[in-house]
Amino acid sequence: EFKRKGDINNGLIKDLQSQHDVSTEKISELSILLESCDAEKDSLSKENADLAAEISQVRDDHNSIQDELDSMTEQLKRTISEKEEKSREVISFSTMLDGAKKQCSALTKQLEEDKSTHDKEREATSLKLSAKEKIEAEFLTERGKIRSSAATLVKERDELVIQLDEFKRKGE
Repeated sequence: EFKRKGDINNGLIKDLQSQHDVSTEKISELSILLESCDAEKDSLSKENADLAAEISQVRDDHNSIQDELDSMTEQLKRTISEKEEKSREVISFSTMLDGAKKQCSALTKQLEEDKSTHDKEREATSLKLSAKEKIEAEFLTERGKIRSSAATLVKERDELVIQLDEFKRKGE
């Protein structure tokens, strides 16, 4: 029985030794696997650090682009505001121009009416001057006739005075 127990023990020891050898082999494999995992972990940590740096760079680029976009947006807003102001000025100028055109049209019409009136007045003045000249010519003619008649009358009077003086001298 002792031997049997010794054989059982030896069998158990061999089983334990075999299990120990398997466990040692597994521990060795796990150790290798752990080293491989540590190496992969280091590689992944480096890759993670590289990705973190790349993400940081992308964020910096994004922030830079966002700043540029904000600046461009502000510039665009200013440009739009300036264009709107110029558009309002153009509309205002256009309205003023339309008003000026209407005034110009009214002034042109008034000028045409004034010209027509002036032409009529000039024609009337011309007729008046013509009539005045005719009257003056007639007046001068009549004055000439009157002077001539007056001269004739003066001459006749002088002759009559001379004849009267002669009659007085003759006593008649």
